[in-house]
Amino acid sequence: MEYIENPMTIGDYPYYQSQEDYEKEMRKQNLEEKIEYLKNEIEIEYDESLRDEYAGFLCLLQEELNYLDSL
Repeated sequence: MEYIENPMTIGDYPYYQSQEDYEKEMRKQNLEEKIEYLKNEIEIEYDESLRDEYAGFLCLLQEELNYLDSL
């Protein structure tokens, strides 16, 4: 992702070159947060069937994150 040199900051969000770049970064951050949450849930989950379900969902989120990174 190309950021503008010396980005203007509005709140916690840097200024992106396009609305698409901003939306892509927000989706990526959202996925990263979900992945981190699921990793924590998997570690504390004692029910094996739920753990497997979380692991499957985690794989799907990771694939989507990898796809976003490749754009």
